[in-house]
Amino acid sequence: MDPEKQSQESAEQEEQQQQQVPPKVEDKKPLLVPAPEEKQYVDPNSPEYLAQLEQEGAERRELETQIAPYELVPQQFKADADAYRTDMVNIARDAGIPPAEAEVLLHLAIGDTMEAVSKDQNAVLGPGQLPGPDLANPRACMTILRHRFGETAAAVIVKTAQEEFRSLPQSVRDYLDHDNGDGRLLTNSPSVLLMLAVKRLGWTRISQEGAQKELNALNDKSKALEPAEQKRMNELVIKKQELARLHGELQPSEQRELDALKRRGQKLDAFDLVKRQVLSHITGRGKSSEHKGLAEAAKSKSTPKAAPSATAKLEAELKTIRLDKGYWDKSAPNHKALQARVAAIYSELYLEKK
Repeated sequence: MDPEKQSQESAEQEEQQQQQVPPKVEDKKPLLVPAPEEKQYVDPNSPEYLAQLEQEGAERRELETQIAPYELVPQQFKADADAYRTDMVNIARDAGIPPAEAEVLLHLAIGDTMEAVSKDQNAVLGPGQLPGPDLANPRACMTILRHRFGETAAAVIVKTAQEEFRSLPQSVRDYLDHDNGDGRLLTNSPSVLLMLAVKRLGWTRISQEGAQKELNALNDKSKALEPAEQKRMNELVIKKQELARLHGELQPSEQRELDALKRRGQKLDAFDLVKRQVLSHITGRGKSSEHKGLAEAAKSKSTPKAAPSATAKLEAELKTIRLDKGYWDKSAPNHKALQARVAAIYSELYLEKK
């Protein structure tokens, strides 16, 4: 066969194959996606399981006495803030996060969300729009982060949040990435991504003394230069430019002075403001009104707790069964048994609540 003709036929075949490839659809997956994890059914009536439930409950009650609620929430969002505090208690317990750090993360996320909501409430929303970020739209999340922090910093936040997300226990990842059926995911919240990034950067684990030092440095950075300082910085900049033209350099002491003046002359960027917020919470923890009720709550932590009710045991068993793959897989050997047990549980729950 003629080589030229053969090459032409190959090119035509390749072109036909490319035409058959469907156009690429824009990726609408959430920004953070947990890996699936297989979960086995355990007997909810076994002594070991009941003891585990009681131990977990005791640990959560202990954390509740140490994580202060976020008080600066409008009344209409009070129930939501309380629910998120309960969720953070569970996350802190499952992920082994110290209560002081969990509290900083909780207040950062809620405060950041409340700020976004208040901005939307003061703006004009279209029909059907809700104040705050659209948690069903990961692209909207990225748009908010880029607008607030800039392209580079937004990319750093997402990358750092993804790293932290992958390090969390499966139960926490499942909670953050849970879809209730309307496509809304906490992992599409700019505030949640910011919270995860801040945790990954280690800001929430700084001691009160270290936080005060860094806070002082940030506050010093945000101060405007005095006229004399501004004049001196201009002189050093001009001198450095002239020396560079003559292939010379500033004296080391002059270079240090110029660097210090430049740092002082910078304004805090959006990321600096977030860090200042975190550091301020660390330095003020235990002194604010948000901690008034914690001491009293701590006094009651030794009070004997009531044993789990029959309803609580049934609901715990129901939750465990629904995690078993056999409950959903009709071909599983234990499918019918699990389905029957769920039906029996619903009957018992209905009778007890009635």
